[in-house]
Amino acid sequence: MKYKEAHDVLTKEEALVYCQEIADETVKKEEVCQVIVQINRVQRGTGRGKKFSTCTYTVSEEGRLVLPRWVLREGRGNLLHYLLHELTHVILDDRAPLGEPKWKHDEEYKKLEDMLLRRHNMSIKRKKAYPYEICVRGRIVWEDLDYKVKRKMY
Repeated sequence: MKYKEAHDVLTKEEALVYCQEIADETVKKEEVCQVIVQINRVQRGTGRGKKFSTCTYTVSEEGRLVLPRWVLREGRGNLLHYLLHELTHVILDDRAPLGEPKWKHDEEYKKLEDMLLRRHNMSIKRKKAYPYEICVRGRIVWEDLDYKVKRKMY
């Protein structure tokens, strides 16, 4: 991804095409199950103080990966990070022994997520599992200001 593209806000249709292309490329390269990307209103939890979840890894038996609609407002950089974050779960889950899903954001997870991000010239700084900073080509494209203020990072 180019830095100047990271702030682009895509329509739902544009985002679906963009995310599906990346998902197809990623699962092919990683040799795991195919997924169908969907973007919907996802009412779970209260991630980031919003009514909709930031935790939407829901690859069903039909192979659907659902992203929350609110992520479209956050720009292409955040959308791509979100997709890669969820695809990391898909890859680890697909490689795990049957009946042992990999839901944790452990070191193996972080290492794979970082590798997927690097493929797209991206990096993140994490709280524990989720970013407080997303960078494209070394430049910040998104940051959690509430987190940074609370931690006196400014």
